[in-house]
Amino acid sequence: MIQISYTKTIVGWWNIRKAGEDSFVNLSPDKFEALGLGVSEKARLGCGEISTEQAARLFGAAVA
Repeated sequence: MIQISYTKTIVGWWNIRKAGEDSFVNLSPDKFEALGLGVSEKARLGCGEISTEQAARLFGAAVA
């Protein structure tokens, strides 16, 4: 499992970061929901875990 943090942008998209890294991936609300984190629509930021496979698709093959 890979730890991530997420922040909702002012336009409703999500910035996703691997824990301890500065770079991020910007996801649409639909793609963010597809991660299966169970985040409330009212949430603005938080943290969670995604699978290594999900992380590889989001951040590229260099996921450890």
